[in-house]
Amino acid sequence: MRILVISNLLPPRMLGGFELAALNLSRALRERGHEVLVLTSPAMQEAPEQDGWVERTLNVRDKWFEAVPPEPEALREVAYQSQVSNPSNALIVLDRVRAFRPDHILAFGLIGLGGLNLLATLRDTGVPVTLNLGDDVPKHLLGDVPPAVREAFDAEALFASMRAAIVSRTLGREIAQTVALGPTAYIARGVRYADVPRSRPHRDGGIARFVSVGILAPHKGIDVTFDAIERVAGAGRRAFVVHFFGDGDAEHWSREARVRGFGDQVVFHGKVSQLAVAEAEAGADALIFPTWHREPGASVAGEAAAVGCVPIMTGDCGPSEWFVDGVNAIKIERDPADLAEAMRRVIDGEVDLDAMAAAGRRLASGSLSFDRSVSRLESWLAAGTPEAPARDVDHERLAARIVERDGAARSAWDHANQES
Repeated sequence: MRILVISNLLPPRMLGGFELAALNLSRALRERGHEVLVLTSPAMQEAPEQDGWVERTLNVRDKWFEAVPPEPEALREVAYQSQVSNPSNALIVLDRVRAFRPDHILAFGLIGLGGLNLLATLRDTGVPVTLNLGDDVPKHLLGDVPPAVREAFDAEALFASMRAAIVSRTLGREIAQTVALGPTAYIARGVRYADVPRSRPHRDGGIARFVSVGILAPHKGIDVTFDAIERVAGAGRRAFVVHFFGDGDAEHWSREARVRGFGDQVVFHGKVSQLAVAEAEAGADALIFPTWHREPGASVAGEAAAVGCVPIMTGDCGPSEWFVDGVNAIKIERDPADLAEAMRRVIDGEVDLDAMAAAGRRLASGSLSFDRSVSRLESWLAAGTPEAPARDVDHERLAARIVERDGAARSAWDHANQES
């Protein structure tokens, strides 16, 4: 197949797993013999060579990606170009569809690209489109968009015309509260580096080693984790250490740990490579992952399980769907007391870490493997691709529709904001 991939960001410019998945899956599809072209935005630093299959020509605008002046007019303009319409991006994509003649279009993050007009353009080409969703992209695109602007794109019908590959049913249920999508498959991101060997026996020397992977922010559970550590240490248990990997204000949290009396129990490593995290997890006993309930599908739990590091995770988040409590993971309520109790059981040797780790590795090398994930995505794309060759795109007509839609949406947007 010829597959056109669209992603607002791509490593080395990235926010997290969504952009990394776009790159990893694109590479994997190429390695399986498919012809892949990726359209994305420029990197903020020198990008690695990608042999002509990545074009960094799209203009991304959003408050997440740039410093936006606080004036309401500036914020509204950036929001419009991010969520509603950036005709330049839509025209670039239309031109690549005409030249590349893809059999299928695989869209990842569309925030910042003028997503609604871009999606309408993709629909109009007649090429099958799959939204690869690792977050609630429809909600982000439609949030705070006036009803008249939604109507200009017939947003409900637009999303209903799209196929979807979603990382979890948790995310699927959340998306369904905003829009109905077309045919949908649930495909986990898959685990890479599943063959990293263990570097340390569980609870070696009677010391429990925990890891925490992710940005040092409340939604990922740093505050819950610290409160749990304080409970465990305050109860007199000190035969443990927690290693933190990820962006954030490590200096603040390190100081907080010292003030709260458990500075010797925590180590901050900052942001490191996926492989470095896997190697650290291969020497750890358990992953601490009290993430927020709406966590869509972070791969961190599967990556930890792959190297024998037992996940301790929020029991109703997206990634937990793939695990069984007490078999290959410890599922908890998202509160310090429940996390502290799970940590205590690991520290005191009450958890059969060897058995749970073995079960986790079987899961990671089977249904959660990256290879299985790519195979399922590949099959999903093939099933949605007609056997007939791609038809010619009426470039002139569709280009005119892009401009017309932008004009109608801009008028509705300005009118709605004048009334508010």
